[in-house]
Amino acid sequence: MWKSIRTSVLAFSLFVSLATALPLTAQTSLFPENSGDKCCYSAYVEIKKAHASGVCILANNSGVISGSMFNEFGISMFDFTYDCESERVQIENIASKLDKWYIRRVLKRDLRSLMKSLQTGGSSYSDTKHGVKFTLMPIAEDNNKEDEITE
Repeated sequence: MWKSIRTSVLAFSLFVSLATALPLTAQTSLFPENSGDKCCYSAYVEIKKAHASGVCILANNSGVISGSMFNEFGISMFDFTYDCESERVQIENIASKLDKWYIRRVLKRDLRSLMKSLQTGGSSYSDTKHGVKFTLMPIAEDNNKEDEITE
């Protein structure tokens, strides 16, 4: 008798935990999957001797993801596009200190892997060969904030 009660309680608790977890995973999306979707992230990029932090914004424009990464001061580090079908990354604009052919090549490869990671639910990517780590944390939107300042 106790065995059947224990089995029923375990089955019920498993059902409740699955039922409460499903809406949470459906609500939070780390990747702009549909056309017109936008995602904002707090970004952190680490390399062997330095790091950079700022904001990364991704927007889906009919299957092509447009992205920009800014530092804390609002200066653009780079802009890129990612084609979801061909999995191709194109660097559009890049800061002059980063504008080297070898940095562009590594950055394209790392951004492609980061976009794939975001599509599968991850939020970071580490390039162990070159010692680069990208970490993106979603910025929560506050829908209760007023857009206009009232006096």
